[in-house]
Amino acid sequence: MIHPDTADTQPSPLPRQQSTIKKISTFLQLSKIGLYVGAGLSIIDMLFDIAMIIEYYNTNRVQFAKASLASICLNLIFQSCLVIIQNQKRGKFILLREVLSVVTLVKPGVDVY
Repeated sequence: MIHPDTADTQPSPLPRQQSTIKKISTFLQLSKIGLYVGAGLSIIDMLFDIAMIIEYYNTNRVQFAKASLASICLNLIFQSCLVIIQNQKRGKFILLREVLSVVTLVKPGVDVY
């Protein structure tokens, strides 16, 4: 309990709490921006990979195209397996939605949203 004689001389903790809340809020906003940038870069990277596969096929470098395509397919299979393991108890609809977001290459964007 605060003694009545010293009540006016002690600083209020409220400004410090407000300052801390403001710092945390700013950090969370910047973190969210970073997540959106990361998700966007991931999707753009996959689009460039697809463009390179098409370019390899058009220039008769089929081995490179097949190797790139195999790499992407193995990655998608691995990610799908992880999603199935993580979501197997959440119901078939959620599991299907999560696997489709992996296969359609929009999983990073879905995770950020």
